[in-house]
Amino acid sequence: LLALGPGTALLQARILDRLAPLPSAVDRAVVGSALFDLYTHLQDLLVRHDRIAMAASVELRVPFLQNDLIDFATHLPARQRQRGRTGKWLLRQVAARHLPAANVVAPKRGFDLPAALSAGAERFVRGGRVADVLRWSAAETEAVIALAAARTRVRMRVVGMELFLGLYVAGESPELLTERLQRAAGAAP
Repeated sequence: LLALGPGTALLQARILDRLAPLPSAVDRAVVGSALFDLYTHLQDLLVRHDRIAMAASVELRVPFLQNDLIDFATHLPARQRQRGRTGKWLLRQVAARHLPAANVVAPKRGFDLPAALSAGAERFVRGGRVADVLRWSAAETEAVIALAAARTRVRMRVVGMELFLGLYVAGESPELLTERLQRAAGAAP
């Protein structure tokens, strides 16, 4: 954690000192990790969600951020947090009483990419900067495009790299990049 900066190392030491009275080393580690995330990663995540929501003019509500609930969850013993390989064990038990079983055990999923945008990603990448910056040959570019056509995750990464290069290397505006991506999607068969 020293790599994150001296303030972060000090925060970690202060958290561990305050948790010394907890009898179980496992509980100290779990609560310490939760508190560290609360003061570091969660704050950064909330700021990013807020900026993204404001940029898209969308109202965003992040669940489970009531002080009483955070305090309760932070002080849960490790056995209530995870059983075997099942994380969020207690939350899943409560959810099972109120939600369909399929929702409780469903794996995480990202947002689906619209079919038109998927088809347009090929044209967006072929006419873009990623292949030049990474010095892909024509054959390598075609191989990446074929892989991206078959796998959403690859497609999203390649399009993301293309957007990043357009925004931060070429200095294109977000509006222009959006227009380029929409044009590529609109030209899809």
